[in-house]
Amino acid sequence: MKILFLVKTTQEYGDICQPSKSGLRNSAKFVVDAINKFPGVISEIEFCRDDNDCDKFLYRMKPEICVLEAIWVRPEKLKLLISLYPNTKFLTRVHSRTPFLAHEGNAFEWLREYEKISTISFNHQQTSNDLNEIGLKNIYLPNIYPKVEWRGCGHLPNKHMYKIGCFGAIRPFKNQLSQAVAAILFAERRGSVVHFYVNSSRVEQRGENILKNLRALFENTGHKLIEVDWLLHSDFLKLVGTMDVCMQVSFTETFNIVTADCIYMHIPVVVSECIDWLRCKKADPNSEGHIADILEWIIEHRAHVVEDNIQDLETYHNHAINKWFRFLKR
Repeated sequence: MKILFLVKTTQEYGDICQPSKSGLRNSAKFVVDAINKFPGVISEIEFCRDDNDCDKFLYRMKPEICVLEAIWVRPEKLKLLISLYPNTKFLTRVHSRTPFLAHEGNAFEWLREYEKISTISFNHQQTSNDLNEIGLKNIYLPNIYPKVEWRGCGHLPNKHMYKIGCFGAIRPFKNQLSQAVAAILFAERRGSVVHFYVNSSRVEQRGENILKNLRALFENTGHKLIEVDWLLHSDFLKLVGTMDVCMQVSFTETFNIVTADCIYMHIPVVVSECIDWLRCKKADPNSEGHIADILEWIIEHRAHVVEDNIQDLETYHNHAINKWFRFLKR
């Protein structure tokens, strides 16, 4: 069985020849790496500037399944591709929950068109269930993240300076400003300083004001806002590994690869309830004080938190592998 994953790339966040800067690329790569271990499966990823690039990759591979990562192929183009490749099953894989899709002007219009001619999948179980219930037919296909080996995690002593990572695109639902306030509050309680790391080169959905406010928040405080570029995944993992703790207290997520990256690097991470595959203590994204409380608790229980998180990620990994295996077997 040949499976082709198509990811749209742009020059917005750097060289188009380096699509590994894309979160969607990383998501697709993890799935491809995993399902290529299934017997009889050959899967590949290709990168398109727009939907006009799809045909050349389909013609070359002639796959049984073509997975379109996210909503970017025009419905009329998808109809044409289906007519040209009648032996290929087309599947659009959506990586967002409904609140995020609300910011995409054509999301549900295009999904309704996709539904008539192809298969839609969501990578979040509850979103899939809810939309099925209201008549938007879809299947659930989760993200896959590699297994992590437990290497041990020493106790973090009291420090005069904490490196806290709050990585990901700067946009409203990521909630970076509240997390920055919480990080400063945490540091002030401890009589220490925080260096707060963000990816300032990727600003989306009118996130410019968030970045402006982050910069103003740290002025003349003794604490530092550290702005880093959107990195290749291998370089990003190295950066994550230098953090004392990370934060992903978002308002909406489906899987959140950054959280998994933190766990992969044995770094504790503060999350909200929307990252539902973790069982750890969760922070209220609407309360800076509560976020600071959870941050302090996780710092104090660092080793146990990291070990429990690794177990949760392994449980999720096994669940995801099983879902994809059953889907491909059908």
